[in-house]
Amino acid sequence: MISPSNPVRIFRMLFFTRVLLGPLVLLVMSAAVAQAPFPPPALESAPSFEAATAAIGASKPEFSSYLLLDIPEISTEGPIRAVVKSELPGTTYLILVRQFPVHRDRKGAADKPQVKPVATRSAAAKPLMPQPKPPTVFIAAKQIKAGEPARFEASFEFDRNERFTLLAFAQGRWFGAAREIKLAREVSDRP
Repeated sequence: MISPSNPVRIFRMLFFTRVLLGPLVLLVMSAAVAQAPFPPPALESAPSFEAATAAIGASKPEFSSYLLLDIPEISTEGPIRAVVKSELPGTTYLILVRQFPVHRDRKGAADKPQVKPVATRSAAAKPLMPQPKPPTVFIAAKQIKAGEPARFEASFEFDRNERFTLLAFAQGRWFGAAREIKLAREVSDRP
């Protein structure tokens, strides 16, 4: 039995539990964490910014000047390239998402974002005609390993004024940086 009068047994028990079992417990815990998919499927199919932040547990990210979201302020329709970077120590995840513009009526009440329907019926009651799926807010994500620089590049299609947000998980909480891109349209010289 272990008693206060037997310090050798107490030392052996502490040595066995902390030195020998400690790494084994850490290994089992890290294996359980490693099995979680990244990015979560709920994030990849999120229809709104609020649903995307809820899927990763970042309901109110703290905005930080240590995050870089390098995209042009004005761009024409087509593919666009973004470079994202975090200077926050201990960054483990970087996620780039878009926020669809919210249309407001004259009273200031917000409507749902304008999204095309998935399928439509013609007036003659023909079978459903497939349409492109409504876009999701998810663009790209990267899991950062220890010692690796917290940055990545992503290319995506751009066709309307949108706000883009970089979310970074560091130091046990979520941080964010946002940037808005305006769509440039060609102007003809004809009157």
